This record gives sequence, structure tokens and C-alpha cells, in this order.
Amino acid sequence: MLVGRDRELSLIADALSPHAAGPSLIALLGEAGIGKSALLSATAEAAVARGARVLRARGSAAETDLAYAGLHQLLYPLLDHADALPTRQRAALLTAFGFGDETAAPDRMIFNMAVLTLLSNLAEQQPLLLVLDDLQWFDPVSRALLAFLIRRLEGEPIGVVAACRGERLPDEFEDALPSIVLGPLGPAESRQVLDLLPDAPDGALREQVLATAEGNPLALHELPRAMRNAEVFAPAIPVTDRLIAAFAAQLTALPADTQRALLVTATAGTTDQDVVLAVLPPARAEVWRPAEQAGLVRLSPGRIEFRHPLIRSAIYGAAPWSVRRKVHLELAEALAGDIVRQAWHLAAATIEPDEEVAQIIEQAAMRSWHRGALAEGATGLVRAAQLTPGVRDHGRRLFHAAIEFFAVGMVSQARTLVARAGELVALNDESADDAMARAWRSVDAAQSCELDRAYDLLTPALDSPELYDAGTLTVLIMAGEISYLSGRAGHRARSLRAMADIDWIPAEYRLDMLVAVDPFGFAETARKSLPDMMASEQEHTALNFHIARICMRLDETATAVRLLNSGANPERPDAHLLLGGIMTAYLGVSLFYTGRWDEAERAIAKIDIGAESLPVQFVRFTQAAVAALRGETVHASTLAAEILARIPDPASTGEVIVKAYWVAGMAATTEGDYQSGFDWLRKAFDAAGGPLHYGASCYYVADLAAAAARTGRVEQVGAILERAVSDTAAGSSPRLRAIFDRARALLATGADAEQYFRAALGDATGEQWPFERAQTQLEFGEWLRRARRIAEARPMLSDALRIFERLGAAPWAERARAELRAAGLNPKPVSQGAVADLPSRTRQIVELAAAGYTNKEIGERLYLSHRTVGSHLYQAFPLLGVTARSQLRDVVAEG
Repeated sequence: MLVGRDRELSLIADALSPHAAGPSLIALLGEAGIGKSALLSATAEAAVARGARVLRARGSAAETDLAYAGLHQLLYPLLDHADALPTRQRAALLTAFGFGDETAAPDRMIFNMAVLTLLSNLAEQQPLLLVLDDLQWFDPVSRALLAFLIRRLEGEPIGVVAACRGERLPDEFEDALPSIVLGPLGPAESRQVLDLLPDAPDGALREQVLATAEGNPLALHELPRAMRNAEVFAPAIPVTDRLIAAFAAQLTALPADTQRALLVTATAGTTDQDVVLAVLPPARAEVWRPAEQAGLVRLSPGRIEFRHPLIRSAIYGAAPWSVRRKVHLELAEALAGDIVRQAWHLAAATIEPDEEVAQIIEQAAMRSWHRGALAEGATGLVRAAQLTPGVRDHGRRLFHAAIEFFAVGMVSQARTLVARAGELVALNDESADDAMARAWRSVDAAQSCELDRAYDLLTPALDSPELYDAGTLTVLIMAGEISYLSGRAGHRARSLRAMADIDWIPAEYRLDMLVAVDPFGFAETARKSLPDMMASEQEHTALNFHIARICMRLDETATAVRLLNSGANPERPDAHLLLGGIMTAYLGVSLFYTGRWDEAERAIAKIDIGAESLPVQFVRFTQAAVAALRGETVHASTLAAEILARIPDPASTGEVIVKAYWVAGMAATTEGDYQSGFDWLRKAFDAAGGPLHYGASCYYVADLAAAAARTGRVEQVGAILERAVSDTAAGSSPRLRAIFDRARALLATGADAEQYFRAALGDATGEQWPFERAQTQLEFGEWLRRARRIAEARPMLSDALRIFERLGAAPWAERARAELRAAGLNPKPVSQGAVADLPSRTRQIVELAAAGYTNKEIGERLYLSHRTVGSHLYQAFPLLGVTARSQLRDVVAEG
């Protein structure tokens, strides 16, 4: 019987009602024993009575570091429904649970979608309620998955009710799971609880219990049993500690074999009775009866559960360390077939270096990695390293852990481990030239934009590369990337020499390195190879990233966006973390160039711009570029200045520096300050007219020419243009050729300009880079109007205006509008339509539906169930004034 919780029950019922606005979600917060679990049980019983199916899971302090422990409880009974999932989702789900035959780790988002699809399919047959207790102790993988689900249940007949100790939810659930805090019972309710006890205390003891319990329901139940224990009633002890002491006091009255069984159960950290029985002497069920009668445990077929988590804490904490260690070792021996749990017990029992234990923990960490739990695997490797007696293997395990932390975006942890591993390497001559050690120290230096130091760390491994070795491959990849970022001729030449005689490098990685070192010299080779690389869908995030970088440098920008989106899709909650954030940073740059500015800003929004790292510099560039072209010139100039100020050595960071100069120049140009614009853009080239960066500078020559034409410096730019054309002749892209033709047109005199403008606009592929194309259309329209060819100028200027308005490039749109007025037209600003007023997620879905995607396809792109997609469209139709999906295209086109 629940006393004094009518209000809370009503709030829960309202939140889970199918008539409630939004998804059916609620969390209960409060101190231990305050009644959260009792409310969960009452809610579950009510759901069953309404015909819902209830799925339950409870976090355990002992299983917080065991990947998928919480999800195993929730989903294991449902795995027989996995056959109905799409192939990739089914494979990811089974691999994560240790049943698949995949060798690669499952993609986290494919796994998440597998769980969402599984639950959505079941909910079509019967409403579901997920009941999650002790959320604070769920393992990180399970918490991440549950947080993903909670944000995607709109329109689904799936409810979630959770309980969490304390007054705030874990970070993953903030702003996603509405919550109520349970307070203590009032004096009247507290007395009512005592009155319901079989042996209700009275007199002075009753008042003492009431005062000590402070309205905590569990304390009101348990303190009367501990009336003779002075510690429980000592002053100034928190209620939680009183309860632990009360439970501990009950243990002494139990038989010795029952106490032993309870300690093994508490140490095992599992409800699986078979695990516990494996280390107990043969015994009948009577061993548990005293504990069950005392209300400490609940037994069911094959399971044993503590009535409350504090009971486990009391039992485990009351045992001496030596006794606990012995039990951990016994459990480790019994769990030889489950290497992850065996490793956990060995780690808890071992305090001195032990290579055998370290190897088992490392194997368990790799097992976690192959199941997709990269962070847990990295944590295991750190523990293995701590127990490693040998310096070389200690450093190796730390470097490996750093790789895993870096891969999931835990960059600060990775850098700490790299620094520690580097110290160990310095103490050990044998591993001083270890390629992997050098590679990841180089990664750390590159993250800090110290590119010369990053490259110098690689040179010993470049001078004597090993036969196939993961460390050597990483060294070569880093050498190619640093060569591109720095732009230094010495770095490029040395990288090419190192790669020349190595034939074991996978094709995608080799091309990535070669195109980075010489993007124009190897462009044709790369373009011929791309179709084969793209022939089969890649599910390897890192490999997609390497192919995407090739595409970016070949100006296959739309393909680069698609590949980068496979891992850095902003709808992924972990997108900004992958590969240290650089994948998301590059996606933002690519989206900017393809004219998807709003998407670019959304893609990079989660990256902490206050941090100092290489990805942040590219994020600043994207933010600054969008701001400059939309007229937010002060913000753009500030960001450009920040980029320049935060580069330790500008001479070694050519690409980033050139991008900052371009932003500053375009911000000035947008304001009409062509003199300053020219000065900034001229910095992208050296005094002799050569490119400051062999790749990036060439793309900005047309903007330099535009500023030169406005300031009378045309002659200074001619030589720069011809040098750029010559340097890139071996492999310039259609985009780059259009840029060069635009520059020629702006530098030309008389009628010669027309042929270059038409050449710049003649290739339809130029539509992939809309802002650059609109610039050319605007300038050609201006030229035509000055030549009094008004009829020809108008469509050119109108097309430019349409693009600028779509992009939100207001100053450029106003310039086009002014030219149109001078050409005899008076265009009105485009007003935003009903689509723009929709919530962001709904607007995305409407736009994709208008483009012809099915609900299932939209769900796959946005990581939603098809039912949720349908719910958004159902809500959007009346707002847009449409009744059929076929009408969406016209509505979206109108804005």
C-alpha cells in the first residue's frame, strides 16, 4: 500500500496518458528509500491492467562498467524478434549482444536504430512501457541508447518511467526526460506507515523512529528492526547511512552460510543465481530462507535480487577487503567462460602488477570493442595498463586506450594517456621508436595545431618504415594529412619518399595520402579509382572519412558530404565526437561549400568552440564564412582574428591561415570595403605571387580578382592567376576551372570578359557550389547591364538573386536587387512561408517528404522510426494547408 503518494501517482498517470502532448515520459528523483521503486511497481501494475506490455531493467552499482548490462535486462527476452529487423540492424543488435558473427564493431547508430525498430515493431502489436530503476547505475552504453530512444518516441505507443537517485538525472537525459522530485512523507503519512507495520513501535521508540526516519518510507520500515543498534540512532548521521547500518545489523543474526551466500551475491553483482551457486558449496534452498524471511532478498526461478540496492551496499561494505578479494577470485574462476565479467572480478581483486591478469583484462577490453562499446573497451585497457609490469606493454596499452578514447571523442582523456605513454616510451630504449607511439603523439601535437612538431615526431618512423604494421600505417596517414594542413614543401617531399616503395597500403588510404600531398598531380589517378571505391557501401566510419577527404580535395563535394554524413550526421548524438571531432568539422566545411549553410551550422553546433584543437579551427572557419557572406561581418572578423591568434606557428599551418585570410577579406568585401578586402585576400599568396598554400590558396584567386577590379589593382593579380593555373594544370576540377574563368573575366578588358564569364557558367556541375556560381552570375549580369544588354542581364541577375536569397546572403542579395532595379525591374524580397514556421525536426521531415523520400527512408536519414515520421507529417499537413503528400513539393518550393 502506497501512503501519501496520490499526487505523484496522478502526475505519472498524466505523463503516460496516450492523450498527453508529446511522448509518454517521466522520471522520479529522490534519495534512497524515498519510494521511487514502489511507485514504479504501482505504475507497472496499472499498465499491465490496461493491456500494455512492461519491460523492466534495473541498474546495478556492480555492473556500471559492464557494457550493455542494462540493455541486456531490457532486451534479451526480445531477441527472438530480431529476425524481423533489416539486415544491417539485425547484425548490429546480435553483435552487440555477443551472438553475431561480424568481425567489425557495430556502428552505434545502426545498433540504436535496431533497438528503436525492434520496440516500434512490438508496439504495433501491444503498447509498451519501459520501467527503468536506478538509472544512475546503468552502464554508459545503455544510458546512451536509452537517451537516444527517449528523444525519438513521439508518435509511438511506448512509454518510459524511470527512477534515479539524487536530485538530477545523468547528463544524457537532461532536457529530454521530464522529472519530479519525491519529497519526504509528512508527519501524518509517516505515522500511517508505522501503523501498517506488523509490529508497529509505540511510545518513546515510535517518536524516536519518526524523528530519525525524517519521512523516508524505507527508513520507517527498517528502523524499528534496528531498535537495539545504537549506531543507527546516533545523531547527525544521514538517513542513507542509517539504513545501511540497519541492514548491516540484521546480518549478524543470520546463519554463517546464509551470510556467506549473501556476500557472494553482493560481490557477483548479478541476479543470475547460477553464477552465485557456482562458488557456493552444494546447498539446498534453505540457505536463502533466513535472508528471505528477513526481507533482504527476493527469490524467483533462477534469480536472486536484493530488496533494495542499499542492502547490497551494506553486505559488501561490511566484509573485510581480504574476504571480498577471495570471493572476487572465486567468481573470476567460475566465470572463465565469460571473459568480460571474469576480467571485472580480476580487476577488483588485483592491486599489484600482474601480466596474466592484465592480458585477460585486455582481451575483455577488445571483446567490448568488438561489440561496439569503445569507451568501455578503452577503460578496460587503462586498467590492464595499470596492472602491467613491463614498461613497453604498459605504454602500448595506454596508446591503444588513447586511440579508442580519441575515436569516441574523449580527446582530453586520450591526450592524458598519450602524455603518460610518452613518458614511459622515453624510459625504454626498446620502444623509443615504436611507430604507434610516435603516431599518436603526433596526433596529440596536431590537435594543438603544432604541425611542425607533429611531423618531426613521425620522421624516424618515415625513414625506416616497417613491413605491414598498424603503427606504420597510422604514421603514413598522419604524414600525408599534416603535409596538407601545413603546406610545407619539405613535409610533402618527405611523405612522398616514404610512400614510394611501400606496396601494402590499402588503396583508399594510399590515395588519401597521395591526394593530400599533391592534390592536382594525383587528381586524375584518384578520379579513375573513385568509382570502384564507391561501388560498394562502406560501413567503416574511418574508411569513409578517408574517401571523403579524397573527394573534398578533388571537389567531389556532394559525394564528400554523403560520406561524412554516414558518421557525422548531426542527428547522431555522438556525431561531434567521432574521430576527435574532425569528421564533423570537415562535414561543416563541405556543407558550406555546397550551399547548405543552415545544415552546416547545425552539423557543427555541438562542437565546443571554446576548446583549443584543430577541429575547432575548422568550425570557426565555417561559422565565420557563413557570417561573412550573410552580412554578420563583425562576428566573422572576430572569428577570423581568433583563428589567427590561436595558431602557435602561422608559417606551419598554411591551410587554416589561408582560410582565415579569405574570411577576413570576404567580410570586408561584403561591407563594401574593397581596399581592406584586397589586402586580406592578397595575403593568401606570397610576395612573388605564389600560393601560400599549394591547394587552398588557388580557390580564392577569383575573389582577389574581384577586389582588385574594384581597387584598380588588376595588373597585380594577373601573374598570381597564371601561376595558379599553371600549378594546378595537371588535375584542376570543373569547380577550379570555373573559378579561374571568373577571375579571367574580372581581370579582362573590353569584350574579352564575356567569353570567360560564359565559360565559367558553361559547366552545369557548377551548380554544386551555388554561392560561387551566383557570384559569377551577378558579376556577369553587372557587366551585361553596363554594356546596355539589359534583356540578357535580367535573367542572370534574377538567378543570382534567387540563390543569394535562398542562402540568406542578404548583402549580396541586395547588390543583385540594386542591379535589377537599375535594369528596370523592382524585385520584392522573398517572404518566408509556412514551412519556415514549422519546428526544425518537422521542417526536415516535410522537406524530405517533398523530395520524394518514403517514411522509412526519412527515418533512416534522421534516425527516427517510420511511425514518428508519420506523426510529424500528420501534424504538419493542416499547418501547411495540404491534404496529400503530393502537394508538399509545391509548398516547400514556395518556402
